Amino acid sequence: MEPQVPERLRRIAHEQFADRISAGIEPGGIEWCSPCSPEYGFDAHASAKRIDLLEKYMASQVLSSKEFVCANGSHCKSSMEAGCTFTEGQLSHVGKHFDLTRDGRDLRVVIVGQEAGAKGRARTTMPERYARILGLKHKQRSPHMRGTILALHSIFGSCGRDLANEFIEIDGGRVHVFDCFALVNRLLCSSHLKGTSNGKPTSTMFTNCERHFRKTLEILGPTLVVIQGIKVWKSSQDVLKPIKSLSKNLHQCDLAGRRVIVAAFTHPSARGPNRWNSPKSPYFREVVRPNLETALASLVTE
Repeated sequence: MEPQVPERLRRIAHEQFADRISAGIEPGGIEWCSPCSPEYGFDAHASAKRIDLLEKYMASQVLSSKEFVCANGSHCKSSMEAGCTFTEGQLSHVGKHFDLTRDGRDLRVVIVGQEAGAKGRARTTMPERYARILGLKHKQRSPHMRGTILALHSIFGSCGRDLANEFIEIDGGRVHVFDCFALVNRLLCSSHLKGTSNGKPTSTMFTNCERHFRKTLEILGPTLVVIQGIKVWKSSQDVLKPIKSLSKNLHQCDLAGRRVIVAAFTHPSARGPNRWNSPKSPYFREVVRPNLETALASLVTE
C-alpha cells in the first residue's frame, strides 16, 4: 500500500520522518508528533468573516435559525428508499482558528465526510455543531472522529496520547486541533435505514446538495481537503476538479479557479484493512499519514 509520489516530495517527507525518529519519537503510535515545531499564525478577522459568510448563506438557503428552508428538501425526502428516515439541515463545523499559516504559508484544512450520520440531530446550526465537536471527550468519539483526529495530528504535528496533548501553539497560545479545521459534509441532510447507522443517500440528494457543497468550499477557500470515503470523493469531483495526481490518494485540484490539494481516503470506519480509526491501523500508517505528510510538503514547496 506504499503511496506512489514524486521523488522530490518523497525525499522531503522522508527527511522529515527521519528527523522524528532521530528525536526518539515512536513513529507508529498516536503519540507521534513533529519535533521541528512548525510556527503557526492565525488571521482572526479572516476566520470570523468566513464563518459569518457561511452562516448567512446557510440561513438563506438551508437552515434559518431552526426553520428548514432548502428549496430541494421535499424533493430529496421523496427520493428516499422505503424504510428510511430523513434527517434535515445538519450544518458544518468551522473552527474559530480556521485561517492558519504554517511557517508563513496558508494552511486551511477542510475534512469532508458524507453526512452527519444517524446519531446527528436534525436542524443543527453551525454554532451548535461547533459546540458539539469541541465538546467531544475521548470516550465519546466515534470511529469517524477517532480517524479525524488522527488525520489532524498528522497535519498539525500535534500529539494525542491524552487531551492535554491535542493542542498546538498559535501566536503564543494553545489551541485544540478541533478548533483549527472545518468538518464539512457532502450532504447536509441524512437518509438512514430506521434503527441503523447505515447511510442510504440517493443520487437526487447528491445532485441537489452539490450547490451547497460548492458554495461552502468557495467561502472557506481550503488549501488542503481530506476526503473520507471513496463514494464521497467520486461525488465531489465536479466541485474539486482533478488536475494532476501526486499519488493514488493525493491530487492537485481546481476549486473555482484556485489550486487545492485533495487527499482522498476510505472512511475511518470502513471494514477490514481499509479501516483507520486507530494509530495501529496499517491503512493509517501506510496510506493516510504518509500521503498527508506529502501533501504538506507539496504545499510548502509550491
